[in-house]
Amino acid sequence: MIPKHSPTTTNPRSDRPRFTGLKRISLALAVACLTGAWTVPSLAQEPAAKPALGETPYGGLKYKMPEIMLISWANWPEKQEDRDAVAALMKAKGFNAAETTLEGLEALRKHGMYARLGTPEFEVAPKLRNDPNVLAYFISDRRTRGSFPKFEQMTRAFEKQDPTHPTMINNRANYNQFPEFVEVVKPTMLVYYHYQFRKGEHQERNLIYLDMFRKLALKQNIPLVRCTDAKQLPGHLRHEHFTSLAYGVQGFTYSPCHHFGFKKEEDGKITPTFGEFFEPLSQVALDIRTLSPILVKLKSIDVFHAEPLPPGGRKAPEDSWVAIAGAHTFTGIFKDEAGKDFLFPVNNDPGKEHETTLALKGATAAERMDKKTGKWIPLTVTPEGDRGIVKVTLAPGDGELLKIVRK
Repeated sequence: MIPKHSPTTTNPRSDRPRFTGLKRISLALAVACLTGAWTVPSLAQEPAAKPALGETPYGGLKYKMPEIMLISWANWPEKQEDRDAVAALMKAKGFNAAETTLEGLEALRKHGMYARLGTPEFEVAPKLRNDPNVLAYFISDRRTRGSFPKFEQMTRAFEKQDPTHPTMINNRANYNQFPEFVEVVKPTMLVYYHYQFRKGEHQERNLIYLDMFRKLALKQNIPLVRCTDAKQLPGHLRHEHFTSLAYGVQGFTYSPCHHFGFKKEEDGKITPTFGEFFEPLSQVALDIRTLSPILVKLKSIDVFHAEPLPPGGRKAPEDSWVAIAGAHTFTGIFKDEAGKDFLFPVNNDPGKEHETTLALKGATAAERMDKKTGKWIPLTVTPEGDRGIVKVTLAPGDGELLKIVRK
């Protein structure tokens, strides 16, 4: 039986099925029986001369995100038509995926959305191969290195069942075990938690973590997803999302995640609901959905920061075609498949507007995508030597997608 969730009585992160304790061990053994994968090579058995942890590319599944994923959770009603109404509200609020079981898949499919499924779908996973509305299979979260060998077995087992969709294993950035995690587990999607504005979560490490995860994901050629805080001030929400996008993050999950539900009216009809305190998050999600068709297809090339450099920041080298100035600003550098140049400047200050100045070698034209309309807006490019100067005003914590033409 598919478990039912109620936002008033359950916690969707703690109550959803996941591998813990004896159940984890039993399922790991079952997976081993299915796959024959009883052992995982010990790092001590590897040759002495080898790449750093996490730098050995895994040659298996390479999933390409179809969109920038904004993954919510819903309490689904019993009737399909009512589920369709909940999914419609999710889409209207800017979210395009949901943590769910098979009960929510068809409603999400109807609205062109995606299902992040889980371990209950292991047996039916072969039937979901190439399903365009399946995003991934969730295995577990917040586990340390003792679980990594079992996670490797589970990841390979799911990959055998469905070689077209990745698995998601979420871990906290503050554990500082991700290079080892990547080396042992060989994940098909890289997912990490960092609630940077919560007490004790080390806000100063935000860019340090983003830089590390960006490099790991690029080395493995797998999508990077971040779990972040859903209840923050508007500038903080934008900061969490847009600093991440500048580093190549292609998906977001949330805590708290129970954003959507329903209420039964006196006449028995079902009305979908959305927590009003998540409205600022909805505005961010809608903006990202506008950028997504272009941004999801871009490859992260580098990230450069204006001085004074923040923790984890890096100044552009002298020979770079991009130079940046303006306190509290930095820019992600991207290319599309045709080799065209894109920038993603961000305001690293969640509380105050700042202007960034980009000095771009050979730049003859620049455009900014309007996050409300999706239209490209021309920007002024002022010639200065062999560079074109582009100035962009950035709202607190905000970022902008720029398209650059260079001769």
